[in-house]
Amino acid sequence: MSPEAEDVRVTQFKEAERRLWDRYDLSPEERTVALDDSGRNVRCWEVGSGPPLLFIHGGTAVGSTWVPLIDRVGDRRCIVIDRPGCGLSDPVDYHSIDPRHYSVEVIAGVLDELDVESVVIVGNSYGGTIGFFVALEHPDRVSSIVQMGTPLFFLNGSLPIWFRLLSVRGLNRALLRLQPPSPKQVRSLFEQVGHEETVADDRIPQEYFDMFYAYERLPRTGLKGALSQIERTTSVRGSRSTLQVTESLARRIGQRTLFVLGDSDPFGGPPVGRHATEVLPNARFETVSGGHLPFLDEPELCERYLSEFLGE
Repeated sequence: MSPEAEDVRVTQFKEAERRLWDRYDLSPEERTVALDDSGRNVRCWEVGSGPPLLFIHGGTAVGSTWVPLIDRVGDRRCIVIDRPGCGLSDPVDYHSIDPRHYSVEVIAGVLDELDVESVVIVGNSYGGTIGFFVALEHPDRVSSIVQMGTPLFFLNGSLPIWFRLLSVRGLNRALLRLQPPSPKQVRSLFEQVGHEETVADDRIPQEYFDMFYAYERLPRTGLKGALSQIERTTSVRGSRSTLQVTESLARRIGQRTLFVLGDSDPFGGPPVGRHATEVLPNARFETVSGGHLPFLDEPELCERYLSEFLGE
C-alpha cells in the first residue's frame, strides 16, 4: 500500500472515531505519549475530570471501543489508550518481545507520563488480563479493578476454536482473506462474540460499526496488525503458560475487583465470575444479558454496577 493510500485510511479512521465520540456528545482531548524505554508512542484520549479511570481494550480492538461506557461515567477523568500495535499507537511485532512484561511496562509508563499515581483499571478481554498483571507487579498503582467482559487466559475461561485458529500463522491470514473487512463482516464479528440479539435489534449505533470497520482497514494495525499479538499469546491448545492467570496468581490480587460478565460471552462468562469470587480475596461479580462487551448490550445496567462499585 502506498503512503498516500495509508494516509487516506488513517484519515478515514480518525473521522469515523470523531463521529462516534460526537454521537455521545463527548469532546475528548487526544494526545500522544512517548514511552522512553520502548521508544514507541502510545495514543491516548482523555475526557472528564476527577479520580482517574484507565480503560484497556482487548487484543483485536481499539481504545474507542469504550465510548458507549465512557458516555455514562460522570465526575471521573477517563483515560483511554490504543494499546501498542492497535489503533494509531505505534505498531509492534509481538514475536520480538515478552508480551506480559512489555504490556505491564507500557501501562506503567503511560501512568508516569500522565502524572497518575494510582488508578482504577477498567479492562476487557486481553486488556483485562493486562490489568491484573499490572495490579500484581505494581500494586501501588492500581486502586481497584473492573472487568467488563471475561478477561482472557483467566482461571477457567475458554477460548473459542475460531479464536485459537487465528493463532496459526498462515492459516490466520487465509481466514482473513476469506472474510476481509466490510460492514457486514464487522456486524458478523460482534455476533460471533455474543452480541447477536443486540446487533439484530439495532441497539449498537451505526457510528460504532463504522469506527470499527475503519479501524480494521488500517494497514499497520487493525486486524492484520493484531495477528502478531494473537500468534504470540495463543495457540491451538489455548493460552501460553506465561500469560495464564492461575489460581495461585489470582489469590495474590488484593485490590477490590468487580466482574460484569455477559451470559453469552464465548470466552467464559458467569462461570468465570463465580470462580473468581472463590479465589480472589476481594472480588464480586454481576451477570448481564449479553456478550463479550457487556456494555454494548446492557449499558444502563453496566453503568449502575460500575457507579455502585466506584462509590463504595
